[in-house]
Amino acid sequence: MDINVVKVDVVNSGKFGPKKVLTVDDGTKWNVAQKKPFYNLVTGPGMYNVEVGDFNGTPYIKYLKPMQNAPKTAQGSVSGSLPKQVSGFDYKAKLEADRTRQNEIALEFYCGLAKDVMIANKKDGEDIDLQEVQDNAFALFKRHQSLLQLADAVTTGPSKPEIKPAYQKAEEELAKAKEAELEEEPPF
Repeated sequence: MDINVVKVDVVNSGKFGPKKVLTVDDGTKWNVAQKKPFYNLVTGPGMYNVEVGDFNGTPYIKYLKPMQNAPKTAQGSVSGSLPKQVSGFDYKAKLEADRTRQNEIALEFYCGLAKDVMIANKKDGEDIDLQEVQDNAFALFKRHQSLLQLADAVTTGPSKPEIKPAYQKAEEELAKAKEAELEEEPPF
């Protein structure tokens, strides 16, 4: 969901440390604690793509990413309502941001998978190289992308004749042979 942040205040809460209070154009306020990995991505007013979660009935920001090339006039609310429609909103930029986020998630998944496989296969006294983990993860990611392209080509490509199981072909041939026998004159 996209939000238009109009004001960012840094507040130091003694118990939990510093946090940024984001004021959205619809008046709602959201907190981003310093312990969040995206804390430094909040640099000031502007458009942000957020993913909202729920903790014991209280909504919170699970993930935040600044949007680039997004119009400042686009409005949205993280409170659960649908974003307001604004003429001139750049949906291509939104789709590209979503695609980038999906690729980041896939790469993160493949890095974890490659690391787990390398740990399982490592020999005693052998270290795991971060560059090798990343290389293996990227190779898996590229294979995944090529499989998606292949699947897309198969489903959207020219129609292919239906492949029938062997028993269906045999039944059809038998039926044709019986018809041919009936059409021929009897040998007597």
